[in-house]
Amino acid sequence: GDLWRQAHYRVTGPSHTVRMPIARALRLLLAACLALCLLAPVVQAETLRGAPLMRRFQPEDYNATPQHLALATDAAGRLYVGNVEGVLRYDGEAWDLLVLPGKAIGRDLATGKDGQIYVASYDTFGWLIAGEDGQVRYEELMTAAGLKGRARAVGMVWQVYATGQGVYFRAENALHFLSYDRRRIEHWPLQDNV
Repeated sequence: GDLWRQAHYRVTGPSHTVRMPIARALRLLLAACLALCLLAPVVQAETLRGAPLMRRFQPEDYNATPQHLALATDAAGRLYVGNVEGVLRYDGEAWDLLVLPGKAIGRDLATGKDGQIYVASYDTFGWLIAGEDGQVRYEELMTAAGLKGRARAVGMVWQVYATGQGVYFRAENALHFLSYDRRRIEHWPLQDNV
């Protein structure tokens, strides 16, 4: 009987002891919500740990055909992209299109030990250099490689490969080597199946 009366009293007769836990619970709930709001950016940041940050560029961003063939970076962190319209250069803010002779494609790119970006294209190979005005331009290296007359018709230069000694350019019918100091120049004929 006495136990039943105490239970009945607590259910039907709210007192100051019942109101205080409700107020305290509301304060705790409010504090928890505030803590969650403040910790949400930290929790989101931790979900990115180890995942690469990516940004997608559309053709409207770089203003060229979306067909890319090669990538290279220079010492300053600029990105160079071999494209069917030339070589795209991205400095972290803006894209520039470097047009190659005859509006040829940027078939392959490589960063040499000397820090220069070397370019393979159609009927030409060379490098990208900065002029006095700071603008990057393409300069062919076929003359430096000793190619004259009919030997300059190299066709498609498929690959450029930078080594510690110099740069190799693999064209349709020959492999061309040019040392960084331009003192050593070599050419090897290639068969059709190479």
